[in-house]
Amino acid sequence: MSTGNPPTAPGNSEPGIEIQAPVEGDATDKRVYWRSRRGMSELEQQLLPYVVARYPGLPPEQKALYAQLLELEDWDIFDLLQGREVAADPAMRELVAKIIRFGIDGADTGPLQPSS
Repeated sequence: MSTGNPPTAPGNSEPGIEIQAPVEGDATDKRVYWRSRRGMSELEQQLLPYVVARYPGLPPEQKALYAQLLELEDWDIFDLLQGREVAADPAMRELVAKIIRFGIDGADTGPLQPSS
């Protein structure tokens, strides 16, 4: 017998409230947002702002490349974003540089320099 209370979404204390990804786009875009949430807060601090601001507007080949980045282990992504490792694929190197640039000054084009 049902109690009449709507189900509670995971991680949510309010019955019937759905947790939505804060990105515009289709289900794939929203899935990528959730996959950008990682076990390391340092990664989330770099990936989430980028995925919310830029991912929905990326061309399909760059979306696929971002999804490929998310297939890596947290420490591998972290090392790439910290500059400790360099991706072998030039397109991946450019994507990583864009994410880093975006984290520095909110832009993902131009030279990779901290703003003053």
